[in-house]
Amino acid sequence: MGVRKSIFDSREEKSLYHHLKSVWGDKLNIYPNLPFTKIFDIETLKVDSRTKSYLLKTNVDITVCMKDKPLMCIEFDGISGGFNRKGRYIQRKFDKERKRKLELKLQIAQRDHFPFFVISYEEEERIPKHTHLMLIDSIIGQTIATKFFKEKVKNFRDSHQLSKVNEETFQDIVMQLEAELELEWDPIAKKVTEIEAFLMRKGLIKSWNYRYLEKPSLSPLKNLSDTSTLVERAKMLERVIWIGCRVVYTTIKGKTGATAWVRNIENEYVSPFIIAKNSAMLTALYKVLRLFKLDFNLFK
Repeated sequence: MGVRKSIFDSREEKSLYHHLKSVWGDKLNIYPNLPFTKIFDIETLKVDSRTKSYLLKTNVDITVCMKDKPLMCIEFDGISGGFNRKGRYIQRKFDKERKRKLELKLQIAQRDHFPFFVISYEEEERIPKHTHLMLIDSIIGQTIATKFFKEKVKNFRDSHQLSKVNEETFQDIVMQLEAELELEWDPIAKKVTEIEAFLMRKGLIKSWNYRYLEKPSLSPLKNLSDTSTLVERAKMLERVIWIGCRVVYTTIKGKTGATAWVRNIENEYVSPFIIAKNSAMLTALYKVLRLFKLDFNLFK
């Protein structure tokens, strides 16, 4: 017996917690190692005694809360290097028991449509590499923005305001709301907007373009009007591990670009395509700043 030296199970969990506190501490409460039963009511679950005993004892690495209300959970999987997509846990290094336990947590969270992420070192990558922001910050921001977006749209519908506007106006309202929430909550998207607006005001960038990438790569669609081809591509996308985006800015000094990769973490709250594009844009914009010898500290 004796007192543990740390409440964290690993150095990586400790580092992740302190990073999230530094980025999100002014908006959200970040809790380490909360008991699973503090977040989920397991009494209504029809599980055997062994499973229930495990759920009563297990913790969640990181829980993100608005005041005392849980918004999302994060498990750091340094051992198996895993991540989750649409409620499924995908391991880089197979561990049967770890897979069983994490999939159980994911299934319970998915039952209540609650955001629950398994991440590893890949999601701790800094974007760009010399800044303080990580991919996990964009995952958190996109998740919260989507949660609030769904709530606001539901409230709009429930308040019967929908009958006062036509479909086109409603779609405009929805798109504006979605953009506003992304800029409010996703720090990478916010920084992209700030830097891009600054460079455009200075007349330093003229245009930009992007294209998505996948690993393993998918064969191109031959006929976009062929429904069966689109269905097959959707099935193939389920097997994709990495979603990438290549962004190129055309400046008055030529073209500058960057590529960003995100593991295929798609669920009802997060799109890896959006995170990959925003990450590639930010990395490319920092290259543009360097090209024109502009001070990065303007955008801290």
